[in-house]
Amino acid sequence: MATKNENSIAGKVDCKNPDAQETGTPTLRLISSDGQEFLISESAAILSVVIKNIMEDDFCSGGVIPLMLVDGGTLARVITYLTKHAEEGLSDEEKGKFDKEFLSEEEIEVLFDVALAANYLNVRDLLEAVCKKIADRMVKQKREMGEENVLH
Repeated sequence: MATKNENSIAGKVDCKNPDAQETGTPTLRLISSDGQEFLISESAAILSVVIKNIMEDDFCSGGVIPLMLVDGGTLARVITYLTKHAEEGLSDEEKGKFDKEFLSEEEIEVLFDVALAANYLNVRDLLEAVCKKIADRMVKQKREMGEENVLH
């Protein structure tokens, strides 16, 4: 079976937010596991292989894509990432700077949740960026623990 290209995705109506035709920007409605609703541009949403496949295969119901394995707080962070990476004219350097700063102040548990969501939604670049943050944080903590042991 031939794969569909992005132009065929744009032709789908069922998955799109009906109000998007008024704004001219195709958007999707995503529902988190805790019932929070989010609007996301189609250009950002298709950076997730899972969402793109749902759109291509017409599996959304009533214009909504339920994501039952991702809570609202985590989905909001994923959408922030996808939206930034979908911006037109954003250089690789600017994306890299954003990735470095993104989630840098979050608790380790939040990073794990975002990594799980990125894996579930198949957003490879986000998964790599978050896993690097987790690894860096763990190395830093291990170093700090080692220094404490030397001082005591």
